[in-house]
Amino acid sequence: MQVGVRMRMGAVAAWCLGMAAMPARGAGSLLDLDLDSLSQLEVRSATGFKMAARDAPAIVSIVTAAQIEAMGANTLEEALQGVAGLHIAPKNRQPLFVIRGMYTYDNPQVLVTLNDVPINPVFTGSLGAGVKLPLAAVERIEVVRGPGSAVFGADAFAGVINIVTRDPMREPESQAGLSLGAFRSADLWMRRTTRVGDWGLMLAAELQRSEGDRERRIEADQQTEFDRLFGSHASRAPGALDTQYRLGNLHVELARADLQLRLWHYRADRMGAAWGIAGALDPDSRTEARQSLAELRWQLPGATEHFNALLRASWSSYWFFANYQVFPAGALLPVNAQGDLFGAGADRLFRFEQGAIGNPGSDEDSLRLDAEAHYSGWAGHRLRLAAGASQVKFHAWEAKNFSNGVAAGQLVDVTGTPFVYAPDLQRRNRYLSLQDVWRLNEQAELTLGLRVDRYNDFGTTRNPRASLVWRHSPVLSSKWLYGQAFRAPSMKEQFVASNPVNLGSKTLTPERVRTWEWQLDWSAGTDFNARLAFFHYRMSDLIRLVSGVYRNVGQLSAPGAELELDWRPSDHSHVRLNHSVQRARDAEGRVAPYAPRQISSLALEHRLGAGLSLQAQARWVGARPRLNADTRVPLPAYRQLDVQLRWQPAGADWSASLGLRNALNAAATEPADSNAIVGDVPLAGRAWRLDLRRSF
Repeated sequence: MQVGVRMRMGAVAAWCLGMAAMPARGAGSLLDLDLDSLSQLEVRSATGFKMAARDAPAIVSIVTAAQIEAMGANTLEEALQGVAGLHIAPKNRQPLFVIRGMYTYDNPQVLVTLNDVPINPVFTGSLGAGVKLPLAAVERIEVVRGPGSAVFGADAFAGVINIVTRDPMREPESQAGLSLGAFRSADLWMRRTTRVGDWGLMLAAELQRSEGDRERRIEADQQTEFDRLFGSHASRAPGALDTQYRLGNLHVELARADLQLRLWHYRADRMGAAWGIAGALDPDSRTEARQSLAELRWQLPGATEHFNALLRASWSSYWFFANYQVFPAGALLPVNAQGDLFGAGADRLFRFEQGAIGNPGSDEDSLRLDAEAHYSGWAGHRLRLAAGASQVKFHAWEAKNFSNGVAAGQLVDVTGTPFVYAPDLQRRNRYLSLQDVWRLNEQAELTLGLRVDRYNDFGTTRNPRASLVWRHSPVLSSKWLYGQAFRAPSMKEQFVASNPVNLGSKTLTPERVRTWEWQLDWSAGTDFNARLAFFHYRMSDLIRLVSGVYRNVGQLSAPGAELELDWRPSDHSHVRLNHSVQRARDAEGRVAPYAPRQISSLALEHRLGAGLSLQAQARWVGARPRLNADTRVPLPAYRQLDVQLRWQPAGADWSASLGLRNALNAAATEPADSNAIVGDVPLAGRAWRLDLRRSF
């Protein structure tokens, strides 16, 4: 195993247990906070500076470290299960975050940021393949539902997921934990926060592995269909989905009052291809991914009560390599005289004795420079001016035995030739953003903002926002929101070539959306809070595959509603319920495919006494329509229940938890990016997990 993941769990455990440190508190519990205190938790992703969630000009949910610990979540997708308006579906090697019905297979409409810095690779626009994001260093996760381009620019389209790590300047602590579970899964982590003079240091390291649920099986795949058409017998179906993974994650942060350095490195290998890169089971493939981020923030000297400014420089890198058997050994497939698989004029069948092999790789490097200034000396106004520039460089390499310019069946390195899946690419951007949070009176606050982005490859976009937050009384407030956003065409959609599945188009323009939102927030004392939101969005210039080529086609619009209830029936219990509805349709009135039209979540946290607490979460996902050309019945609704029992004796510096995910072993399926997957993609069955953690 490579450096980082190659570390032995026993050695890391010994290191964690041998640390000398001050006693530290755990993440605690949401039962220790009343609902008013929860609503005052601060978020940055709504405006670019800290505001209480209740007052922020956006519809936002916060998942705290206490919630993450209570639910036993180990990865980002586990932590976000149950967030209102958010549906999480599987892709081959990473999750899809579907906000308010905006569903595509690559999921570039949701921007994922780490401490406000985007980490979506530009080639696909979505979270990188193989990136599962462990949580040992996480303080909270902010989920903004709705457009965010006025603050973040490209791809903050359906929403923003901002992962906020622990502050190095906080009270010193040391913690370590070990999880063991079903499917031969294991998770070992440690976190240390300390002070050295005026500096604070936070270090977090985590190792995870899982063999995946081998009972997730499909009866037929894309190769099954080709076998029927061409008379071969090559399909690996029926067979299990390959969802194994092994990863390592490291965060190092160093800070003082005016300076902050953040370093992050992620590495994954042995990543299975689930149902295969082209819808054909590929249990022998392996994917490796590495992602790194270095960020330096400097609070400029000269700050006053009403003015401060900062500079931020960041570098990020995403590296990817895979060995694919796109179609299995013995596959009989159509090629043309040049050996192009499914190519123009394909007039003969060729038997790929070793399988159709594709070994793609890529390296993407990004540089960003941002400057911000905040001014509040104008009575009633809080101004934010931001400007910046970024540059992304992308390099691809590939070896394959099809569509390689030589001959079908011969493995050839096509790097640097017209037959590689994408050429070397660059994207540059400059932006300017202005925002004013204007306090009209003691009850009302108006936010106006505009961001202008200039790209070298597709031009200029302008994205305004306007919102009114109105405190009608101490217990009742409303938010009236409007915003525009854009989703930049990914490099894949623009330039991918020599590919049997899809081809890029250099003439693509950005997807655009206009969104109107209204939310009412009502509290009954400190024990009950209700939030009701209505939204309507209109998407235009959608980027979709048309006959194997990416095109700007059509529109999509959706009305919808989200209801969230928080209730503290006693000092020992906390109940959270949410229900979301969306009715997305295209310009011809056809229902948008795959996204559930309704989702619900009910969560309970209850102290049983004697240090015991129970966390349970039930989720219901409604039926999901299919593509209009797909004659199969809609994907059925499903229910899942997760439960966790946690024990921490009074005054103890350790805790133990035992949990069950999908406790009732409910059958559930999600769509695959191939209609040939019979019965769709089954989700994981019942899985147990034992978690041990200790503070030092």
